[in-house]
Amino acid sequence: MSGRLHLDSVEFARKGDVLRGEVALRDCERLQSALSEIGGSVQFTLRGRVGAERKPSLTLLLRGRLPLTCQRCLQAFEFKVETDREFVLMGRTDEEVDLVAEDPGTEHIPADAQLDVMEFVESELLLELPMVPLHPEGQCSLPAWMSEGEGETKGGAFGVLGAVKRNHRKE
Repeated sequence: MSGRLHLDSVEFARKGDVLRGEVALRDCERLQSALSEIGGSVQFTLRGRVGAERKPSLTLLLRGRLPLTCQRCLQAFEFKVETDREFVLMGRTDEEVDLVAEDPGTEHIPADAQLDVMEFVESELLLELPMVPLHPEGQCSLPAWMSEGEGETKGGAFGVLGAVKRNHRKE
């Protein structure tokens, strides 16, 4: 992707800057293998601020839908992404690394003078993906090839095994 936006994360936070934009899914190379199609985009808002303890932080809001493939029925569906995460910027001193260990509930990222915004957004989208993409409960429909026939395949693999067991008892 040409024309990528880089920013100094600490300066961005200290100034309290806000950056809004849209990431085209076709530009997210690492994300593409998880998508059922490459079209679409996700909106983002990146806000900088300095917190109560004078620590610079970035807040990333993501809104959009990712086209995924349900692993139960193998049909495409849209996975809603709606996240609002805060990241405290940390330097590279031993003292700051020790503070991270003391506060495991806060997300920390290294301060970066050349933060690639699109890479940061894509990384967070990857972390939002479910381990096993599935339709919401009750919205899956079995493909036609699984529901045709004499009902032997209803219930998936266990339905087939049950039919085999019933047929074996009859003999």
